[in-house]
Amino acid sequence: MTALEMDPLGVVTHYALAKLNEIITTLATGSSGVTVASVFYVGKDGVLVDQWKALLRILTKGGKGDAYAQKVASMSLAKILIASCPSKRTTESKGRPISYASAVEPLEALTAWIVAQIKNAGRLVGFCIPSF
Repeated sequence: MTALEMDPLGVVTHYALAKLNEIITTLATGSSGVTVASVFYVGKDGVLVDQWKALLRILTKGGKGDAYAQKVASMSLAKILIASCPSKRTTESKGRPISYASAVEPLEALTAWIVAQIKNAGRLVGFCIPSF
């Protein structure tokens, strides 16, 4: 039994996600000298840690229609991935390397989930979203 299944009302999941998002938002300011990049991109090559997979799991498997959990998980993952953008490197990393390549897989997964949400919303409302 997974942690998500042991929390059927989502109370623990919602609390943990809210706290994670709060921490990431605080790290994004960089006021303490600790940044999103320094926490989530590790090693001499600045590779993204694998913990992003837990957020994706909430989006795809664990969310089960839990709009709050999906919203906060997607926002948290997006904030983590923004740190790898080349335009953010000068402000976030302060000379420390960050591997954009390590963020490609989660970025593609997050984008695919967002596209699926848009398509599903289009079906619910009754209009067609053109495919590309």
